[in-house]
Amino acid sequence: MNLDRTVRRVRSLANDVDIDDLLETIGLQQRRSAYGALLPAIGILGAGILVGAGLGLLFAPTSGKILRREAEGRVNQLKGKIRPVVNDSVNSVTGALEDAKESINDRFTSKSASI
Repeated sequence: MNLDRTVRRVRSLANDVDIDDLLETIGLQQRRSAYGALLPAIGILGAGILVGAGLGLLFAPTSGKILRREAEGRVNQLKGKIRPVVNDSVNSVTGALEDAKESINDRFTSKSASI
């Protein structure tokens, strides 16, 4: 009976221990990845850009109608520049996937024929 209770107690203690606790015991800590530091910074930068753009629109000297027309024109120009790049990227990824699919099918067919 005492052994069962001791085993359960050790299991519950072991479940509460994680890698950070073990590293802290010997005076170490996990290294932060580059993404762990970079992604929050990019998020904060993006939020700042959005807030700045909103404030700029709020205090703009032109009327809302003119401002919306100008913004729509700039967005359409940006879409026109981005669309070909995105299409090329999609086509190259699709081609690479098709090549990989053919390669896998060829290997599977050659393995099946040898059996």
